[in-house]
Amino acid sequence: MAKLFRTNSNRHLDCYGLQKCEDILVADAYLDIKEGGTDRHEAILKFLDRYWLNGQGLSDRTLIWINDLRRNERRVEITFVDGHSSTYSLTRGEEKARLRKNILSRLQEIRGSAPLRYVEVLERARAAAKSLPSRDPLDIAA
Repeated sequence: MAKLFRTNSNRHLDCYGLQKCEDILVADAYLDIKEGGTDRHEAILKFLDRYWLNGQGLSDRTLIWINDLRRNERRVEITFVDGHSSTYSLTRGEEKARLRKNILSRLQEIRGSAPLRYVEVLERARAAAKSLPSRDPLDIAA
């Protein structure tokens, strides 16, 4: 879904409203970055903490930054389908922050205790994210 929308922020003009499966993928990237734990990762973690974890949209600039890091570390990049809004994707603020923190804590829990389950959750999230319908009626998923 990842519907791109404009904000009033000068630093984060374009943001994505994400579906739950897409938030799971971003949470996985967050945990990867946090696990990397170098000083150069500190800045992106602050951006993710300040905006994404506090219930705002995911800035397109932050997504580019995440994908640059993932490419450098030979990890799968995050890509979104430009799709439709849903109740979940339109949720902002405290409610969205609570939902994302629950996703993050659950992922963190199974990442350490059940690595195979973790991989399974990510595979399902990637498949769900790829299968979301596009807003473009001429864009037919293969």
